[in-house]
Amino acid sequence: MLPVLLKPAVLGKDEPQDDSVRDYDSLVNRLWMMSPPGAAADDVLRFSDEAQLIRRDLEARHLEMAGTEVISPKLASHFGKYDGIFARLCVLWHCVEYAEAPTLPATIHSDTAERAAEFLHGYIVPNAIAFYTSVLGLSDDHETLIELASYILAHRLEVVQHRDTQRASTTLKALTAEQSRKLFEKLESFGWLEPALPPPNSTTPRWQVNPAVHDLFADRGRKEKERREKARSALASVLGQAA
Repeated sequence: MLPVLLKPAVLGKDEPQDDSVRDYDSLVNRLWMMSPPGAAADDVLRFSDEAQLIRRDLEARHLEMAGTEVISPKLASHFGKYDGIFARLCVLWHCVEYAEAPTLPATIHSDTAERAAEFLHGYIVPNAIAFYTSVLGLSDDHETLIELASYILAHRLEVVQHRDTQRASTTLKALTAEQSRKLFEKLESFGWLEPALPPPNSTTPRWQVNPAVHDLFADRGRKEKERREKARSALASVLGQAA
């Protein structure tokens, strides 16, 4: 499955079809009638040496992307299929390129592999991330993870531990020590945190906040702090009126 998120529907226009629809139908018919390269190539398509280098680079990239399992097992599983999807896209692009040729060449060249790679990572990947994050959600605790990250930014924390979550929002206060630890470990995988040694006579796990986080998200931290202050003021106003 290759998810694609559509834009919201708008009012349509009743216009005559242009030549693109006819050209597309004609292309599909030609692709349907195509034959494999032939006995000389054992009916097999192969990458050129340059295209093979592109495939190997993408294989390493896809392996790294599949490491997002700690964040989203569903998204990681989807990324794990990209080697096969890339190969299929290369076959499709290759056949389209030679749709009007008398025979199908047995070699897929680097320019075809590059176009397939650009389509995969320039179009399919962004749609997949949008689908698995906004439609399915990164994970069951994604919202809580965002809440914790926002709290760290708003208060410019330098060191965090379970006790810090007990001073935050209602959602974070409800976390057990084990649940807090798992969230901190996920932020660690993002590069936000690093394990820190506990002080003497303490076994409570704690993490050092990466200083670059506050630099990169300084504006986000300021806005989050303002949002929290406005929320507290609004709540105090409502409670005052009720009294």
